Amino acid sequence: MKTLQDQVALLGQARSTEDLFIKFTKIMLFNGYDKVSYGCATDCPSLGLKKKHGHASNFSESWLKHYAECDLSGIDPVHIHLIEKRTPAFWSACEENASLASKQLMRNAADAGLNGGIIIPLCDVGGELSMVSVSNTEVSAREETYETLAATNLISTYFYQHYKSLIKKPDPVKLSPREYEILNWAAEGKTDYEIATITNISTATVRYHWKNIFAKLNVFS
Repeated sequence: MKTLQDQVALLGQARSTEDLFIKFTKIMLFNGYDKVSYGCATDCPSLGLKKKHGHASNFSESWLKHYAECDLSGIDPVHIHLIEKRTPAFWSACEENASLASKQLMRNAADAGLNGGIIIPLCDVGGELSMVSVSNTEVSAREETYETLAATNLISTYFYQHYKSLIKKPDPVKLSPREYEILNWAAEGKTDYEIATITNISTATVRYHWKNIFAKLNVFS
């Protein structure tokens, strides 16, 4: 798991969102962050998820509950950066020009075991915005470099893409009544000519329906 390639390969082995998050937290621990959280900064209807910090998280449950009940996102400098700039950033950079209330929130977060970290925005269709936050239980001596930021961004993005593939259900195939009729007659062993005669349409029309059926079912014959 020393290289980014190894880490991406490990994430690709996950077959459930739970297993994926376990592998993701192991990777981030290897990279120097023992606290990891995935959440939605907006409602994400394409994933069936509501706006929430910590859909998958090992942050303190009491902190996540306090954050939600007090609706702290409005004064959270990391969340504000996420919404306004939508760029990866160290928490320390988000806090630089923050208000006194925002800085107090960050001190409270540190007391809850979140001592600095990185925010990774995950933008999707229709303005949907998710995020990955990583942090440390103890004060980290790790240098904040662009290399660290870039690596965390890459791994988080791959995590998100695989998470989407695991959580999203395929859209149900919707065939028209005529298409169902043609499929049923084909299942009875009827040829296109025989189906055309039975349904009182031309053979060309039957083949037109077959073309649409193949496209909807993503098959070729």
